[in-house]
Amino acid sequence: MGKTKRVIRIDRKNSHGEVTIYIKYTHKSKNTYFSTGEQILAEHWNPNECKVKKQHRGFNKLNVFIEEIQAEIDEVRRHLIRENIEPTAQLVKSKYIESKEPKKVTSSDFFSCLNEFITYKEEVDHVKDSTLKGYRTFKKHLEAFESHLKRRMDFNSVNESWYHKYLDFLQNTIKLGNNSTGAQIKQLKVFLNWCDLNGIITNANYKRFKKPSMDATIIALTEAELSKLWSYKPKLKTHEKIRDAFVFSCMTGLRFSEYSQIRKSNILNDRIVMHSQKTGVELHVPLNNVARHIVEKYQGHISVPSNQKVNEKLKLIGKDAGLTNQREVKKADGKEDKIIKLPLYEVLTTHIGRKTFITRLLDKGIPMKDVMKLSHHKNFSSFERYMAVSESRLMEHVIKLDEIN
Repeated sequence: MGKTKRVIRIDRKNSHGEVTIYIKYTHKSKNTYFSTGEQILAEHWNPNECKVKKQHRGFNKLNVFIEEIQAEIDEVRRHLIRENIEPTAQLVKSKYIESKEPKKVTSSDFFSCLNEFITYKEEVDHVKDSTLKGYRTFKKHLEAFESHLKRRMDFNSVNESWYHKYLDFLQNTIKLGNNSTGAQIKQLKVFLNWCDLNGIITNANYKRFKKPSMDATIIALTEAELSKLWSYKPKLKTHEKIRDAFVFSCMTGLRFSEYSQIRKSNILNDRIVMHSQKTGVELHVPLNNVARHIVEKYQGHISVPSNQKVNEKLKLIGKDAGLTNQREVKKADGKEDKIIKLPLYEVLTTHIGRKTFITRLLDKGIPMKDVMKLSHHKNFSSFERYMAVSESRLMEHVIKLDEIN
């Protein structure tokens, strides 16, 4: 009466040589295939056990995921049988696809809808854990904003005036940076668009909400500032570890989501080998003396709190270390963006470590192609956002014009 099997199709490789994992359903010699959306190298598939091999990173989680899809298809087949309906290949596929269509939202209450949105993203869209965490942080900020306004949130209140109050709350009350504020507005629009598609709201004002543009300048530490931070002696062990983690990022270019996941097994000779949580690519990161000292100090694992907590502590550490030089930043103020100056410690975040790594290499004359390879950037447009050209470097270029023949 029909059976399922986990398979790959060797005849359908993508440009990277990867094959898609399918659930094959057979009924009376007729087959249909359900794509899991997951792709692996053919040699990472165990055809006897119909599973992803251990050599594939994240094999266990991936096997659980495809088994869950297989179980869902089997449940569709069993349901048809219980209803005395023959589970043909075509019918099982159509019923399965139907079960994956967006569920009708049962509430128009703002936060009830937000909860349903997050559940939908988790159970239907199968978004990454990091994306899901971002949506939950987004919800937390909206709940805090509701308390700040001292009135119940509803869809009717989400208008142009509400938007500017929310921007002000994000930037001036909970002190989010320009880019973090932009991420919150982007998530707000994704949520409201989902509500719009589900017929919950008819007001399309949210489409005019604009997230703040990128910061006016790329912020990176100068050689003197990095030296001051490295020679600084924190009073608390937690602060020392966070300072060391930040300097490690300045020396390797690794993101917070990468260096916080390093284990002893990732250290091979004088380099770190690991997969990037953000991009999924395998990273090979050379270690200089400072980076090697830090990773050995913590026996291969720099255990730090969450990114948000680390950013909070970095500002305190930067202030104690004397990082007071002014930096220009762009802030949204009503309908206009304003350029203001703040001390470096007030804008210090984990991501500045990666920007410092790239800027220092460029300032030392390392070819851009080599820097992009070290920072694992594939195109210049994304790489450019990390380049902060120092005043001294610009002066060196202009001085060269003194030589007139």
